Amino acid sequence: PPKPPPTTVKVVVAKVDLYRRMVLTKDMVEIKTVRIKEAPETAIKNTGDVVGFIVGSADAAVQVVPAGTILESGHLLGKLKDLGLPYLIPPFMRAVIIEPKLMPNFHDVIRPGNRIDVVATFENEYSRIVLENVEVLAIDSEVNDIKLDIRGLNTEAAQRERQQATKEGETVQAPPPPPPSFALALVPDDAERLALALASASLDFILR
Repeated sequence: PPKPPPTTVKVVVAKVDLYRRMVLTKDMVEIKTVRIKEAPETAIKNTGDVVGFIVGSADAAVQVVPAGTILESGHLLGKLKDLGLPYLIPPFMRAVIIEPKLMPNFHDVIRPGNRIDVVATFENEYSRIVLENVEVLAIDSEVNDIKLDIRGLNTEAAQRERQQATKEGETVQAPPPPPPSFALALVPDDAERLALALASASLDFILR
């Protein structure tokens, strides 16, 4: 006798609450088996199709996808590497990229999504906290190990140019890496305060 048609299907499910503008990692999702009639037509069936994508729908009022939800294409804005940093900026805020003159404390443990205080030290050796509870959007053009294109160094065209030069026997010198940079999410008033501090002081970070 012919095999009966399958009654279940594997789908990708939110393992935790997923908030708008989150960048999905493999730890945030899981595969579950559900009955076919419970799976939406646009259900995603492979975790590789969601990792590195930004959470969000066309309806801006939807701010969270609850844990246990079967993920569909409509839950995702697109791939972070394609969309870029602007899609991570919270409403009414601005992204400010700073390159401190000295390597800040905690630079090797701060991660995107962490919150920090920014300390300014002026030439007269006077220090003060100029910003508090600031969200870090990206570090060195990376968000959750996803490398964003900065200054055209990571574009496909730039990579093809270096590969072609190598085939032709030319000595290819890799472009110098950009200096350490931190993208912070700020309200406009705080962005002005930070710009003033950058012009007259060296900056350091305090991890909250």
